[in-house]
Amino acid sequence: MSSVFVWTPLLILLGLVGFFVVALLAIVKMLGIVFRGIGGCGTRLTHAPAPPLSTGLSGVLCPHPRCGQANPRQARYCARCGRPLHGDAGPVSDRSYGPHDVNTYG
Repeated sequence: MSSVFVWTPLLILLGLVGFFVVALLAIVKMLGIVFRGIGGCGTRLTHAPAPPLSTGLSGVLCPHPRCGQANPRQARYCARCGRPLHGDAGPVSDRSYGPHDVNTYG
């Protein structure tokens, strides 16, 4: 009977310590996200992407840092991520096409 009275407060204490550790980690994570947003880390680059790198195996590496896929020399787009491999992909149109543009005659 006395062992129940010994273990119960210890389990409660252990639960409280665990709760506060998890809460502290969550607060630190949220503060990191907030400060990263304020600091501007992760913003888009304003300069043109680097030209594709040659693989030495008559191919082209994807210029995106998270991809790096080796593609055939004649490829225009990356086989893994679909990004353009060359800077001559052409301008991107700002126009969006909706259902009203599809079957318009006249």
